[in-house]
Amino acid sequence: MIFVPGVTGVVLRDVATGEIAWGRGRNLVAPDDGGVGLALPVIHADSGLPVLEPVAPIEELALYGFHKSVYGPIRSLLTGAGYVEGRLEAPGVGETLFFFNYDWRRDLTEGAARLWRQLEELRRVRGEDRLEVDLICQSSGAHLCRYLAKYGGVALEDAAAGRGRPPATLSIRRLVLVGSSNGGSLRILRELDRGRRYVPLTGRRILPEVALTFTSLFQDLPIYRRDLFLDATGAPVDVDLFAPASWRRYGWSFHGATTARRLARDGVPPFLGTAAERDAYLERT
Repeated sequence: MIFVPGVTGVVLRDVATGEIAWGRGRNLVAPDDGGVGLALPVIHADSGLPVLEPVAPIEELALYGFHKSVYGPIRSLLTGAGYVEGRLEAPGVGETLFFFNYDWRRDLTEGAARLWRQLEELRRVRGEDRLEVDLICQSSGAHLCRYLAKYGGVALEDAAAGRGRPPATLSIRRLVLVGSSNGGSLRILRELDRGRRYVPLTGRRILPEVALTFTSLFQDLPIYRRDLFLDATGAPVDVDLFAPASWRRYGWSFHGATTARRLARDGVPPFLGTAAERDAYLERT
């Protein structure tokens, strides 16, 4: 059994320092950096950003004496039922439960390719011609698993060109979707536009320009357009969420007055690049 967490559900660690950048309660309140330490250089190169690696599912968040369970109870439930946990990074014979660790900020098709490689290694370790697995996918992890089931580990451009297909050496017996937004979620647009704060008032705010670099969020935007937006009379307004012109017209993210004023005052961080580079990123994403 393979469990695939959703976006934000995997601990991220700084490769250089070994410090946990995401996945502990303290990461929800500090540092007061607007989340820049989590940004990806997908718009423009920025050597000042840390390189982060996925290490484990988030089991619990503890802050100010409060404890919030995340994936810990699921792990306890499954191991208590007799599953033997292993690590996909170094699988062993006889192990039957794996949590997939991936960089949830990145393109989910990259995550699908990573999972495919690790499942191939698991198949090799077991000495099987065809690996049979159950996939349990939570939230946006469902997008990753559905892509894997349909296209394998090929890049997105190859899948679009018809070169992707279900993996011949993988048999997905069950694909269990838990709390997945199969058609996308409009809430994601709000986070891309306004950012997010996980702890009210005092919490660390993930600025909208940082959220913009999380390519995975764009893959959870609604894929349908009818009735997403209405005008003052209640008539549907056709808005293409993936067109840079829509972001300019409606003032989303860095095109919004509030964010634009702050960037003008504080300076545009290197990872955001130029206005043209940001629009090009929106176009290709």
